[in-house]
Amino acid sequence: MLEEVKRSLAREARYLALQGLVAGREGNISHRVDDKVVIKGTGVRMLSARSSDFAVMTADGSYLEGPPPSSEYRMHLMAYRADPGIRAVVHVHPPYTLVLLRIGVEPKPHTLEAESYYSRVCITGRLSPGSMELASGVSGLISTGCNVIALMDHGIVTVGSSVGEAVDRAAAEERSSQVQLLVMLGQKNLFSSRKGAKKAGWRR
Repeated sequence: MLEEVKRSLAREARYLALQGLVAGREGNISHRVDDKVVIKGTGVRMLSARSSDFAVMTADGSYLEGPPPSSEYRMHLMAYRADPGIRAVVHVHPPYTLVLLRIGVEPKPHTLEAESYYSRVCITGRLSPGSMELASGVSGLISTGCNVIALMDHGIVTVGSSVGEAVDRAAAEERSSQVQLLVMLGQKNLFSSRKGAKKAGWRR
């Protein structure tokens, strides 16, 4: 069973990379199966992930097999403890979401697809990757019901009752942020063009 889980995670990891949600060795993904957690190995490129690239740990953090687990394993384990209904955790670095955070705009669901997956994006401060502070911050928000957490200058974490749900939630959030940013730019350009037309005495 664990081998099939590894193969499934590898497929989903490649999908996330093809969607532009990670680059290089960024990102990680895991799936909880009973009292075990299967998680991407550290330094593995999502785009080329294979089943052999996944480690197996116990839910309490003991290493069982495979490559060394992702440096974010604490965040994954604490997410599962925060909500027993969670079966999958995805962490990616989506550029449009990161741009919104950097310019001080809160990402919100701007598409019907996004609205079907989440109602809000919870946001953490700027926390060091792989740190206990990051793991605690994310798990604390999950315990309040958040299923999409944005990490300032870092990325997002999505959780779900299945791997597919967590992956689709991440993809929907980034597409929503893309739409949100483009709408903002479009509104700004429309305002500027109308302002310029008014100065020139044009009528529409």
